[in-house]
Amino acid sequence: MLTTWNTQCGIAEYARALAEALAPIEDVELIVLGSRNYDERAVAPDEDYVLPCFDVEQWNRYGHNELDVERILELGLDVLHIQFQLGLYNLPRLVELLERFEGATVITWHDNWVPEELELHRFDAAITHRLGVGPTDNVIAFGVRNVPAIVRTFGLGRTREEIIAPICERNGWTFESAATSEAPFGGQHWRPWRELHDWLRGADAIVLWYAENGLVGSSQAAHTAVATRRPVVVTDTTWFADLPHRPGSFHKIPDDPEALEQTLHELLDDPLIAAADWAIVAASHAETYRRAITDPAPAPGRRPSVPAPAPEPEPFVPLSPAELAAWLDGDAGHLHRAFDLTAVGVSARPRFGRRGVLALKRAVRRLLFPLLDVQSSLNAANARVVCFLLAQAAAQSRELERLERQLAQEQAPPGGMPIPSQALIRRTGWTPGTDVVARYLTDGRAIAALLSSLLQGAKPAGERARVLDFGCGVGKVSRHLAKDAPGVELFGCDIDATSIEWMSAHHSYGSFFRVDETPGLPCEDGFFDLIYAISVFTHLTDDWAGWLLELHRVLAPNGLLVVTTLGEGMVELERGGRWEEDAIGMNVLRRGQDWAGGGPTVFHSHWWIREHWGRAFEIVEIRQERRDDGSPLPGVHDVVIMKPRAVSVTAEELERIDPAQPRELRALLHNIAQLHADDAYLRDLLAQAQARGDAEHDQRVEFSRQLGEARAELDGLRRPTE
Repeated sequence: MLTTWNTQCGIAEYARALAEALAPIEDVELIVLGSRNYDERAVAPDEDYVLPCFDVEQWNRYGHNELDVERILELGLDVLHIQFQLGLYNLPRLVELLERFEGATVITWHDNWVPEELELHRFDAAITHRLGVGPTDNVIAFGVRNVPAIVRTFGLGRTREEIIAPICERNGWTFESAATSEAPFGGQHWRPWRELHDWLRGADAIVLWYAENGLVGSSQAAHTAVATRRPVVVTDTTWFADLPHRPGSFHKIPDDPEALEQTLHELLDDPLIAAADWAIVAASHAETYRRAITDPAPAPGRRPSVPAPAPEPEPFVPLSPAELAAWLDGDAGHLHRAFDLTAVGVSARPRFGRRGVLALKRAVRRLLFPLLDVQSSLNAANARVVCFLLAQAAAQSRELERLERQLAQEQAPPGGMPIPSQALIRRTGWTPGTDVVARYLTDGRAIAALLSSLLQGAKPAGERARVLDFGCGVGKVSRHLAKDAPGVELFGCDIDATSIEWMSAHHSYGSFFRVDETPGLPCEDGFFDLIYAISVFTHLTDDWAGWLLELHRVLAPNGLLVVTTLGEGMVELERGGRWEEDAIGMNVLRRGQDWAGGGPTVFHSHWWIREHWGRAFEIVEIRQERRDDGSPLPGVHDVVIMKPRAVSVTAEELERIDPAQPRELRALLHNIAQLHADDAYLRDLLAQAQARGDAEHDQRVEFSRQLGEARAELDGLRRPTE
């Protein structure tokens, strides 16, 4: 079994439990092909059945990322079982191992990142823990360690261990006693209160099996047991007459061993544990191994896979108002509005369209509105209502995320490239609306198609064109270009380290590196045949000229630079005003805003691009999407296509304003007017903040005065009367 092992990893713990459960199976001899754990990642020394044979690159500071293919092949294994999660293995080496391994291959998918290199036909069997994880419907659920239940007793010799112990032994429960009795039940075991409390909290059930004695008072032992919040079982005798029977916490039953055994079964038997016992899970795995061996793929290669149709997932069904009313003991509070809105059935079809996802989004948004009404009149019942509404919202949100993930997988290009999280998508790119993943998958296709067409004939036959994605983010464009132009050599860079780490870990079609915010690329002059910058110069303010010249330096003399800019099509969305071509020039909004807030926003007039960028580049074309009536298509960037001029210019020369250009002066005046408007807006915000501060100060002064009066009145009440 190829898996992480003896390290800080959930898969390692899963694999250990599976390995322990496989050990008793006679026809399975397990060898663990474990991870090499460096420094603090190691949690225990490896056992004698473990062969460390691979590195997890992201878990070691040395950059090791090896998989010992030869060492594994030398073992002559019958079955290679891979516990797979993206990022754990060196993918090229793993593919090599699969191609050379002569036995049966089995894979367990632990997430939905399915690399295109791991086609299903490479495996004789595939396993998932639940439907929707990985490209298989062969479910072997997680196991549960069936640890024997612990029954404990204590007291001053009155609890009858001779009755409790045989019941526990007969049922496989562990019996422990701290009663002050004679052997064979432990002798004197008196414990101080705190030590006894902590010891009792480790029990699954506490039993105090006293005989009837009408001359006694109450039992302190019972009160000590109740304080542990563990289930307590006692005889229905005078000893415990002061405590009421409460199902689930305090059980008073007849002085009958059969009644005690039955009650303990009710408390300790868990069908979930019994059904998910690791022994059952291990037996299912062993049967999978046997089938993989006895039904091998046809020679000389592996069999082509024909995936079975995915079973329909169970529809998400929210509670009805009647069910909720029963749950809240009849007090449904403000929920009638919420449940009229949340009773939206979710389609259970295997494929989900965007309309169904949007409908669910609207339902979730409507679900939250009643919270405002509930919050306005909080009482004990409404507090429970709030908790329930939040739980319902969380459940619908999880269902929504599942639907979006399924939709994203179906909309993904062939090959199943990994899809980043919504947070990572938004981190490096503005994504309008709520269909973040869907927009991520579709927005880059059009520009990738344009780039692919520009690459045709860029290099002689047999030579690979070098392409740089300047500001690659998480591959919104490059993932499509890798498919459309498979013969190119792709590179990507970005200032965001998290995005670069994700790209390097999940996409093997290119090389990715981080750059600083100041201009500078670690590349030779004329290295790239095509450079594209999508939504990059739309945010560059002070260093735009330096970066433009740096791209000029690394671009081949006959290469192309493709840059998107904000123009007339974006004016309504970003500026909220009308477009004035002559007055815009290079116009910056929100200068100084940090990248976490989206950074600054920069608009460019076409004449300004030709005037300033044209000093270093030949402006081949500026494309602008338009409607049939000639008006610009809203929400779409302009695309500037350029070729480098054989010139040597400086950043100052690119920025220089030509006094002979009237539009330059008009653009300057426009920028000055905007700065004045921004200044007035900020001053107004400051005035509002100061007013709020003054009001809060007055409130604090008044509160201090009232507090002083209350203290004086209290002091007067405390003085003795004369």
